Amino acid sequence: GLLAAGPGFAAESLERTVDGAFAHRWKLCYSPKTSLLYGCAVEKVKKADKFKDGIFDWYKGIPGGYGEGMGDCALIDGVALSGCVDRWTALAKRGLKPEDPKMTETADWAAKLARGLLNLSFRHGYTGFVARGLCEEDGKSICSLSSIDQHTHWTHGLWRYARSPFARRDLVDEFKVRVVEVARRMERMVVPERDYNFGLCDGRPDPRGICKMYWGEPRTGSA
Repeated sequence: GLLAAGPGFAAESLERTVDGAFAHRWKLCYSPKTSLLYGCAVEKVKKADKFKDGIFDWYKGIPGGYGEGMGDCALIDGVALSGCVDRWTALAKRGLKPEDPKMTETADWAAKLARGLLNLSFRHGYTGFVARGLCEEDGKSICSLSSIDQHTHWTHGLWRYARSPFARRDLVDEFKVRVVEVARRMERMVVPERDYNFGLCDGRPDPRGICKMYWGEPRTGSA
């Protein structure tokens, strides 16, 4: 197999496989309208007529879950953006210059992902709320329920991008604005009176308990 042929061959083959797979998913699942990489083919993403006043509510057993293809865009795109930063670093260590096609490709992917992540925090009109995804058809409708992990990967991906040597200044400047909006919403919502839960986009209670940010002081002693 690959390893029997030697570590160098294995690494090169793995790199080609990963690059090819990502390029394929990009072609199939990326929308320039929202600048998001979806979890399914773009044409399968939940359509605008399935939303009411720009949102739809998750409930246990709902067909399509959070919305076909748009349940984890903040997570997927945040991880992919972090991966672009790693790819740039690895290529630079190999000696590639910023103008090399692989480097410019990486920077282009990263800028598009960063743009999409930023869109998740404001296009829907609920300032500081990081949505799971945006309806590809209208570019703004969302599932009312997000989660801790969507916010985590949104922040981490954009933070790594902002600290990278190839980040676009306009996107970094906007990130500084959007992350403050997210933080201020958390300050308002994650309070004892709400059981430290930032809730749905419009402030209603979280039906799954996946937006709770704090569980009190750690327990001490034996159970």
